[in-house]
Amino acid sequence: MPRASVRRPAVLLLALAASAALAAPRALRAQGNPPPPELHIQTIDPSVTFDLSRPPEARSVTVDTIPAPADSVWLALPGVYGDLGIDEVGQERATWTFGNGALDARRHLGKERLSHYLRCGSTMTGPAADAYEVRLSILTQLAPLGPDRTVVRSSLDAMATPRDRAGSAVHCGSRGSLEAAIARGLAERAGS
Repeated sequence: MPRASVRRPAVLLLALAASAALAAPRALRAQGNPPPPELHIQTIDPSVTFDLSRPPEARSVTVDTIPAPADSVWLALPGVYGDLGIDEVGQERATWTFGNGALDARRHLGKERLSHYLRCGSTMTGPAADAYEVRLSILTQLAPLGPDRTVVRSSLDAMATPRDRAGSAVHCGSRGSLEAAIARGLAERAGS
């Protein structure tokens, strides 16, 4: 099975700071889990902001509430994304934002066909999402809602380009299933 993404140093700028572990909340250190390294998310479109409460029109955003503290949900994000086959993630703890803003995928994302997550139109042989080169942005932003609840906003945007011939990129719509899988995974890993 082909890898879901190609390593692109320009996509994510790794900013490992020695002080990140010292600045981590005591609650995170007390759990025995080191905080994930601080990464900065770069996206296809530099005008993209991380306030997912007001997304661009083309971007799909779903909102869920998880019955767990934000710190626990934050620590669960890398495992949930990994389970779904989303790698090279970045994060910005200051905005509670986690994800990959420029993931290149072919046919599959993790164990699922891309058409399970995206609607990009059809070709003569089936869904365009499964036949085209797809670049997607999947970001999750947390918002603490009291001590034991967290609002989770997941945003998905994607473009598909024909691989074997010249053609225009097609904007893809979300089926909502990737965002739902993120929320489910977070509830299972971090929820009570």
